[in-house]
This record gives sequence, structure tokens and C-alpha cells, in this order.
Amino acid sequence: MTVTRGGELRRERVLTSVASLLVVACGSSPGPDKGPSLSDASAAHDASSVVDARALDDRGMPRLEIGRSAEGEFVALRAGEPVPVVLGTQGFLMLVLGIRAWEVDPATPNVRMTAVNDEGTQVAHLLDSQPLHARGGALERGDYFLAFYQTLRVDDFQRRPIRVRASLSDARGSEASTELVVIPQPP
Repeated sequence: MTVTRGGELRRERVLTSVASLLVVACGSSPGPDKGPSLSDASAAHDASSVVDARALDDRGMPRLEIGRSAEGEFVALRAGEPVPVVLGTQGFLMLVLGIRAWEVDPATPNVRMTAVNDEGTQVAHLLDSQPLHARGGALERGDYFLAFYQTLRVDDFQRRPIRVRASLSDARGSEASTELVVIPQPP
């Protein structure tokens, strides 16, 4: 559920409240002459509170997604997806990744990415603080060069899953992080 500020959140609360009242009014009753029980009303109230709390938690919370650039467009990666390994101009093997973020300051991001192999060993890392670019309601950047450590050979990680972790913090104190398992494909 995407929550926008203003009307959509209010409409959801009204609909949730109406639904809660209907559940209480039409809920199971213990007998033909008895109204809804206290437990029915309590359950309806609890369900209503969970929906409202979830909606409030989503609004304004920083979020982060890992992807890559395909023909200039950000494409979110899916778990287990193959990602090409490229040979950089300085001879490093690397993944070229991107991030998409919401609710962070685009001018002051501190991005950290790490890659950990299936044995739990860190095999690559990146720190970056270049600005993010607004696009389609989100902030993006698609040119993070996550270079594998120089001591690694292609055989050390090709076609073996690695867990890419990305985190972002900004000058306002907003923080977001995510991780995803991808499969490096050799050059």
C-alpha cells in the first residue's frame, strides 16, 4: 500500500472505521437475542488499529531498493537474478548497480554497499556520497561500481550467490537499508 499525504490516508481511515463498525454490528453473535460480544468489538478495534498504524509507519519512512541501469532506466533487481560482472578500466572486476530511494535528502546521501559470498566473507565494498537524481517520484542513481577485491579471481564468485547489502543515510538523520541475493555472471 502506498500512502500519500492527505486525502488517501483519510479515506482509508474512514473506510477502515466503517468496516470496523460493520464487523462489530454484523459480527458473530453468541445467540439470537444477544448483540456482538466484547471480544468481537475488541477484535474489530485491533484490526482497525493495525491498519492505521501500518499506514502511518509507511508515510515518510525512508526506503531503498537495489537495481541497475538498463538503457538509462533504473530496473529493480529480483532475488536470485543474474547480474553481469564487468571489467573496469583499472582492471577490477565489478558489478555496476544502482539504488532507488524515497524520503531521503538527495543532496547529502551517504551510500554504503557490501557484497558477501555464500561462505559469509565480504568480497566487495563501496562508500559514496554523490547526489541522487529525482525521477518518477523517487531518487535514483545507477552507476555505483561495486568492485570485487583485487585478490579474488573470477572463479571465486562466478555463478555463486552473493548477498548485496545497501544502506543510505543523509544529513537529516534519515536511514534506509536493504539486501538482495544476486548471481554474478562472468564477463
